[in-house]
Amino acid sequence: MQEIEKDNADIRPEEGNGPDARKSQDLITEDVVRGMFGESEESVKRRRKRRKKRRTMPDGEIRDPFENMNQKLEEEKRHREKGIDVPGFVLEGQKKAAGKKRKKPLKVRLFGSRKKAAAKKGSHNAPAAYEEKHETPADTEDMINIDEIKEKVKNDDGRMSTSGFIIAMALLIVGMLAIVLVTFAISRMSRAVTGGSDSSAYESAAETSAEQTAEPESEQPVSAADRLNDPDVQAALAYMATPEEVSDVSTRDMSQYLDEMPGDKEEIVKSESGILYTYETMARDLYYLTVRFPDLLTVNTIGSTKDGRAIYDAVIGNPNGASHFIVVYTQHGSEHINTQLAMRQIEYILTTWTNGGSYGDKTFSDIFSNVCFHIIPMANPDGVTISQLGVEGLRTESAKTVVNLCYELDKEHGKVYGSFEDYETKFKANANGVDLNKNFNAGWEEMDNNVNYPSTDGYKGTGAVSEPETQAIVSLAETYPISAVIGVHSPGDRIIWNYGAEGEVLNAGKNLAETLKALTKYGMVQESHYTKRVAGGMAEYFVSERNLPALSIMTGGGTLPVSMSYFADIFGRNLNVIPAIAYLYDMPTDDEIAAAEAAEAAAAAEAQSEEYDRGEDGYDVYEEDTDENDEYEGEGTDYYYDDDGNRRYY
Repeated sequence: MQEIEKDNADIRPEEGNGPDARKSQDLITEDVVRGMFGESEESVKRRRKRRKKRRTMPDGEIRDPFENMNQKLEEEKRHREKGIDVPGFVLEGQKKAAGKKRKKPLKVRLFGSRKKAAAKKGSHNAPAAYEEKHETPADTEDMINIDEIKEKVKNDDGRMSTSGFIIAMALLIVGMLAIVLVTFAISRMSRAVTGGSDSSAYESAAETSAEQTAEPESEQPVSAADRLNDPDVQAALAYMATPEEVSDVSTRDMSQYLDEMPGDKEEIVKSESGILYTYETMARDLYYLTVRFPDLLTVNTIGSTKDGRAIYDAVIGNPNGASHFIVVYTQHGSEHINTQLAMRQIEYILTTWTNGGSYGDKTFSDIFSNVCFHIIPMANPDGVTISQLGVEGLRTESAKTVVNLCYELDKEHGKVYGSFEDYETKFKANANGVDLNKNFNAGWEEMDNNVNYPSTDGYKGTGAVSEPETQAIVSLAETYPISAVIGVHSPGDRIIWNYGAEGEVLNAGKNLAETLKALTKYGMVQESHYTKRVAGGMAEYFVSERNLPALSIMTGGGTLPVSMSYFADIFGRNLNVIPAIAYLYDMPTDDEIAAAEAAEAAAAAEAQSEEYDRGEDGYDVYEEDTDENDEYEGEGTDYYYDDDGNRRYY
């Protein structure tokens, strides 16, 4: 076949569609080939059969060799008519005639004129469209010839190879990208000529007054004080929702939840990791506990928050007892792990009491017979909601406004650098941005810690005891004879005591701290009297202003909010904190013990002494029975008094 191609290469016209071109094709016939190769008649039949079969196959499949060759000749003629020299579609003789000139790989120019590129290479086949002075988007249509690409990537048998398909697609994508980029470049050039804007935009700008187009003055940063004085902010800070207004859980008929109450032998309070123990969950559990232990637990509401949540007081013990104690949990929102601790402690006490359990040598019934505990399991329910559920968990727009303001002000003052979501999780203050452990009236006026705006922590508020949560605790302390106050915070695993106490308060506080240290195995840390920078705390208030022992228990490790992975250790250490306090105050003091011993000794001496009358001379005179034969009876008889004051005769 190569010889045939070589022979025909000499007689085939270079270009044109005349009779000579047709004659060159007719020279190659089946009879000529059969005569040259000496095919037998049988082989001819087989070949014709195969050829007939191949001719019926779809486009793109292998065809008859003569038909394929004729197709190539037609394709070559078509390419020559277009002025395109495509490698791979010339016969072998033409390849040799072309010499050893090496074809360079196809390059796609994304910018610039193809005319220049073609002229540089000396090419003779640059499209005529590029002879114009400037390119237009229409000129780029000749940059891509789909039929040309298809022909280039076909195999000799007419089928498109895998590599050819990939090359074709790559060229097509690059070409389309080139069109887009050229169009964009021309558009940019057009905008540069017209000044970068269309006429309508220019006319609109021309109508703008000089006052409107004047360069604005640089904005001055608004100070925290200015923002706080904004009427809308002041209204948001002053607004207080009522539980009824927001349909708080405390206003509902709780009996509707009885169907969800755990069974008699099941624990009511859950402390599973990964499950948020929310304000609503706590409220329901308190109700369930009053249903299960109606004679041992009373639950009261002692106030409500800015966002309309109730502040609960769980009362255990004898309300008429001589000693009352206040135990406050979760003053800071992100310390909500302590609410679960409080609720588990309450259920443990009530269950043990019901089952006749004891602490030390006394039963729970005896321990709580003369004392009463006021347990506030969640002193800052709004703050807990923000930490657990974010701002969207709040129910009033005023509360949401204040929390968003806190974030902006804290960022302005460099107190926070993370995301708003992280800020919400670690939020400590109440919904007014006030740190409740800085709002008590203990050095409040003098305190200056450089936080004079609503914040996640450290802001003391607009006045001492200005917040409803603080007011609830102070009011409770004024209602009952309080013996001591305990605050439960996180993290730290230590007991903070003293707070500048003196005299009997110091001794009582130390005795209480040492008792809890022995129970929890936490270390003891002394806190000094409040200062200008550290003041307004609950413990400081009760020690300095109410002359009562107070301390803080710091639970758990890590950072806020404390991970639930610490809860098992926290609960184990603090399980009997409340029974231990009750046991301690139910025991008599040293003075009481000494007085009781003295009274007992006096009673015994009196029981053993004899009855007597006191004489005129101040000595004890016994009435003695004598008969008339007694020789010592009568005046003048010698006698003396012994060490006990009894008269003795010689």
